[in-house]
Amino acid sequence: MRRSLIKSVILGGIAIFPEVAIAHRLTGQPLHNMGELVCKCGCGLCLMDKDFMSKLEKIKDEWYSQSTNRLKVTSGYRCLNHNRNVSIHAAEDGSGPHTKGKAVDILVSGSDSKKLYKIAKKHMTGIGISKNFIHMDALTPEEAQRPTVWRYG
Repeated sequence: MRRSLIKSVILGGIAIFPEVAIAHRLTGQPLHNMGELVCKCGCGLCLMDKDFMSKLEKIKDEWYSQSTNRLKVTSGYRCLNHNRNVSIHAAEDGSGPHTKGKAVDILVSGSDSKKLYKIAKKHMTGIGISKNFIHMDALTPEEAQRPTVWRYG
């Protein structure tokens, strides 16, 4: 799939391709552009949850009010096949917080990790901390054991 086709917009509930965009656009961007949230397998899907995106926008606003360091999304939306291939925690059917459009992984380390964690815990229900990234999700207690914080080994 060519890069030019991966132009998504945020709509009333999910991010979809402009060709089928009929609903009201939300203001703001994820961190820098929608391309950061598109599934990395090349399928072009980006079905982000509206409430999750509102929370991510609040995190972005607070982060950039305190820091000039750029945050980069390393994983946003994942289709079932891609999630099955990359997630060690994927359900048998391949599902998980990324496939629900309710999660991102952000490249961050050192003191920036502590800053981002403090901001994220105000808005997210699941936070996974690694040496090089922070996973943030907004799953409900009905979807998974939440709230929770964990470290990747």
